[in-house]
Amino acid sequence: MTTGIIRTLPKIYADPNHEACRNYRSMLSKLERDPMSDDCWFMACAQQPKRDFLHVYVLINGLIEVRFNFVGFRDGFKSRLWDGVERHPKVWLICSAPVSRPPEPIQMRGFRGHRYTDDLW
Repeated sequence: MTTGIIRTLPKIYADPNHEACRNYRSMLSKLERDPMSDDCWFMACAQQPKRDFLHVYVLINGLIEVRFNFVGFRDGFKSRLWDGVERHPKVWLICSAPVSRPPEPIQMRGFRGHRYTDDLW
């Protein structure tokens, strides 16, 4: 049974010297400190997934890093992302706390788009 999707972020999100990584880590830290927070993270998506799912897994630099709860979709709009690039995705995935980390490293090759998956942990 599909319970989640996996999205790959560029390697810059693993580079602590890059602003995108610092912004991403700051958001993660905030959501981990307050799992009841109403804060959400909008993740750009080229197309709306066709299957239902509960979680969004984030893959960075060959490792599944975290899992978020999936809250819903929002129609795309133009925005400057953490990597400094302005994008206008077709749809935004709305992700929320709690942030969950894998109990052990999960390696996976990066890919474009999204992939459906069963629970990874």
